[in-house]
Amino acid sequence: MTNTIKIPATFWIIGGLLLIWDLMGVFFFYQDVTTDVSTMMFSSPEEEALFGMYPLWTKIVYGIAVIAGAIGCLALLLRKKWSRSVLLLSLVAVIIQMTHSLFIAGAIDVYGSEAVTLPLMVIAIGAFLVYYAGFATRKGWLA
Repeated sequence: MTNTIKIPATFWIIGGLLLIWDLMGVFFFYQDVTTDVSTMMFSSPEEEALFGMYPLWTKIVYGIAVIAGAIGCLALLLRKKWSRSVLLLSLVAVIIQMTHSLFIAGAIDVYGSEAVTLPLMVIAIGAFLVYYAGFATRKGWLA
């Protein structure tokens, strides 16, 4: 007799919603790296200057963050233990990217305190994903 573990519907719902979230991140990354800066409309000269404050390595870290997040969510839905490691890589990349954006490039100076809301939400969701993958592993949902 095999002992099967019943995976709750919430696992699939949470995993699916967070995969959609990360795929949206991949879309925005693609849009960011393929958009011609000369065609963009900026609301102020400060915003235009801010856009130029992002060196190539920040784009690479951004790509790692969103692609690793999407792969990690897909692996989570495929019930792979290694999803946690990939999601942790994504979280570390997000933290590096957001630290540069807020404190080095100066997004707070341009957008004010509103610039902190989305980065904090992205970091919180990334941290939740790492936690949830560990939780699912401890429950025996991931192999």
